[in-house]
Amino acid sequence: MRPCYADTSVIVSLIIVDDGAAAAARMVGRAAGLLVSDFMRAELAAAVARRVRMARLRPDEATRAFDALDRLASRSVPCHVEAEDIRLVEAWLRRLDMNLRAPGALHLAMARRLDAPLLTLDDGMAGAARALGIPLAA
Repeated sequence: MRPCYADTSVIVSLIIVDDGAAAAARMVGRAAGLLVSDFMRAELAAAVARRVRMARLRPDEATRAFDALDRLASRSVPCHVEAEDIRLVEAWLRRLDMNLRAPGALHLAMARRLDAPLLTLDDGMAGAARALGIPLAA
């Protein structure tokens, strides 16, 4: 089995423990390994910081979330955004027939380039992955 590419929805739910935490834990538990991108790490940092600004997380909880991300990343395969990912994102967005935003499209482009099944809790992202021929993790 190949490692799976985890998008931000899965890792946020896993680390912050929200309504999707149980599903995220099941997905990650079934995966042969995780590919964790630098972009996903930045998105997670932004999500945690936003929750702190909105008083939905305390600073000490944010620190624990960042520590959990670092531990997860240390057990995962790192991957990085490449220029070809950005070119593919632009091409998909110019199609005008998909309900994609650049961040989601970037996750999909990376999963495609890495030939990795996608882990996502986002139904829209899963639909876009299917439409683009990107496999979803079982």
